[in-house]
Amino acid sequence: MYILALPNVFSGVKLYIPPSLDKYDELRRYFIAYDGDLLKEHEISEASHIISPGDQSNPSIPKGSKKITIDWLWDSIKLQKQLPTKMYKPD
Repeated sequence: MYILALPNVFSGVKLYIPPSLDKYDELRRYFIAYDGDLLKEHEISEASHIISPGDQSNPSIPKGSKKITIDWLWDSIKLQKQLPTKMYKPD
């Protein structure tokens, strides 16, 4: 039996997803399956990317982290490659 491996779409990405987001469990499963490193709230300072619903001025978000919308995650999964984040900045 041959098992097809998923592509490593999110290799090197350390992502924080707020647990309050709709479909959090589904997002978490997909992100990990595509080789992402999901962080807990107390690890947010290590995040390379943060799903941000809109408030970019949140003081708990590290300055070097990319603030992105949830669409970046879904679109990257659909296209099976990590997309540039510039089109996915929260308002």
